[in-house]
Amino acid sequence: MHYQFNREWLIHKFEEIRRRILKAVDQLDDEQLNWRPDETSHSISMLIKHIEGNMLERIVKGILHEEIVRDRENELKETFLNQLELKAIIQNRFQIAIDTIKSISDERLNEKQLVRSRERTGHAASVRRALLRAYGPNLLYR
Repeated sequence: MHYQFNREWLIHKFEEIRRRILKAVDQLDDEQLNWRPDETSHSISMLIKHIEGNMLERIVKGILHEEIVRDRENELKETFLNQLELKAIIQNRFQIAIDTIKSISDERLNEKQLVRSRERTGHAASVRRALLRAYGPNLLYR
């Protein structure tokens, strides 16, 4: 496998996704970021918290083997976060992904982890996550 090419592609993709999310968040005020169309829908801030949980679980726990406590239900509870808080989450979590991809060994990147009851390598999980964030779920479920 061409890990260097894949690393560069993943780093570029995560940087691009971070830039696009930050640009979108910059265009909205705190009320818009926390607005929900109805009780069963999620706000942008809730979705960013959910992305944060996914990144922590897949990268910090799955690849770096560090303990985390993830509360998926709490991620999707209505919580008011301002624009600065959301931008910090985006900046920090994507930086963890980028730094991990830059520094991790090929062997560690190729280790298996359990993702939704399926065994995947850290590399495969990172590629899937990058594609999902960039192009949406329809790309992966056709």
